[in-house]
Amino acid sequence: MTIVREATLPRLQERVVEQAGVAVERAGYGVLRGVAEHGPVRLTDLARQLGVDPSTASRHVKALERQGLVVRDGDPGDGRVARLALTAGGAEALERLRVV
Repeated sequence: MTIVREATLPRLQERVVEQAGVAVERAGYGVLRGVAEHGPVRLTDLARQLGVDPSTASRHVKALERQGLVVRDGDPGDGRVARLALTAGGAEALERLRVV
């Protein structure tokens, strides 16, 4: 088992982003993976699955939306709620990050 020192994590993250060609923070990767595994998913459900506060999840989702990796679609069962889904670019970015 390889132990990665905490101080090396930012450098490791930079290398992964560079090799994958996708500028996604570590938390953003978790959001992409969560949406892929459970999507389309409500933000509150995603936050619960990730073990974070909804405001934290929302901040990461907004960053991914700006990059065109995640989209909010209406919930057919409740017009007040949006569900998160990966875009084609988001699915491709996730795959590229998984390969690295």
